[in-house]
Amino acid sequence: MLTSERLPPLSGCPPRQLVILLHGLGADGRDMIELGYKWRQGLPHSMFLAPDAPDPCDMSPFGRQWFSLMDRRTAVMAAAADVAAVQLAEFIRAGMDGAGLTSDDVAIVGFSQGMMMAMQVGLAWDRPLAAIVGYSGALLAGPVRRPMPNTPILLVQGEDDEIIPFSAHEHAIESLRMLGVEPKTLSLPGLGHMINDPASEAGLSFLKEAFAR
Repeated sequence: MLTSERLPPLSGCPPRQLVILLHGLGADGRDMIELGYKWRQGLPHSMFLAPDAPDPCDMSPFGRQWFSLMDRRTAVMAAAADVAAVQLAEFIRAGMDGAGLTSDDVAIVGFSQGMMMAMQVGLAWDRPLAAIVGYSGALLAGPVRRPMPNTPILLVQGEDDEIIPFSAHEHAIESLRMLGVEPKTLSLPGLGHMINDPASEAGLSFLKEAFAR
């Protein structure tokens, strides 16, 4: 089972929603749980879980990775992401069961490689989720998957991202549209590979609306 950072609901009551926060390459759950601290005022009934990726990063002396980027062929990365997705799905289901929640109480949020994992797991989920939010990432799954059409998706990308090119954002939008899914999108001029305040606020607003439904 994956280890994780955990942030209980600000309300002090049992959680009504579960927000899974997935970090990028070379980071860990401690990095992404900071987003939970920013959002918990607006989502007081949500529990935030930020798991550590299963493997040490092979491109850095610190941090974790969901899968290796040594071989960046799409098929290779997608296959490796599928392996990590099994562990991640088990982690999410354990969180749901522990809190007595169902799929439509769950949102998956990912940054960079974490966004790739959010899409890899979220698009393959067997029931609609409350939401998927992807920051500064890409869609590895391509047009072979059939996502749940009722899962709201928000994709946020900086136009000056120096790590993940803006074309990856455009490709993800196009691929989802080919599957009959119309994601909500936000492109931010001047933003590099990070989640700034406007991006964070957009994610919070999207989750509040999704959970309200």
